[in-house]
Amino acid sequence: MASSSSSSSSSNYQIILPLLILFLSIHNASSDKTTQDLINYICYQMEQFGFCSKTFNENLPSPSTNIIGLTKITVDQALKNATNTFNFIENLLKNTTDPGVKNALMVCEKGYKIVEQSFQEASREFEAKDYENMKRIRTRNSKSSRELCYEL
Repeated sequence: MASSSSSSSSSNYQIILPLLILFLSIHNASSDKTTQDLINYICYQMEQFGFCSKTFNENLPSPSTNIIGLTKITVDQALKNATNTFNFIENLLKNTTDPGVKNALMVCEKGYKIVEQSFQEASREFEAKDYENMKRIRTRNSKSSRELCYEL
C-alpha cells in the first residue's frame, strides 16, 4: 500500500512541477514595493497613469528594477511605438490618393522620422551608458520637431 501511495505522490509531482514552471515562466514579474513606488512616482507625473504603470509592469526584467532598468523600458517602448507609428504612416501614404491627406501624412512622416531617429540615438547612448548625452539628444531634437511644426 505504501508503494501505491508513493507512486501516486510521485505522479502528482510530475504533473504539478511542469505546470508550476510554466506558470512562473509566462507570468510577468511583479514589482516589489520599492520598484512599484518608483513606477508610481514616475507615472503620477504622466497624463495617462494607467498606461504608464501597465507599460512598466508588463516589461519588468525582474521584480527589483532600478531607475536604469525603468529607463531602458522607457527607451525601448518609446522606440518601438515611434517605429510602429512611422511604419503605419508610411503604409497610409502608399495607399492614399487624396492630395490633402497625402500632404498631411507627409508632414507626419517627416515628424515621426525625427522622433524615431531621436529614440534610436537615445537607445545607442543609453546602451553606452552616456546618460548626459541622452539629455542633449532630447533637447536638440525637440527643437527640430518644433521647427517642423512652424513650417506648417
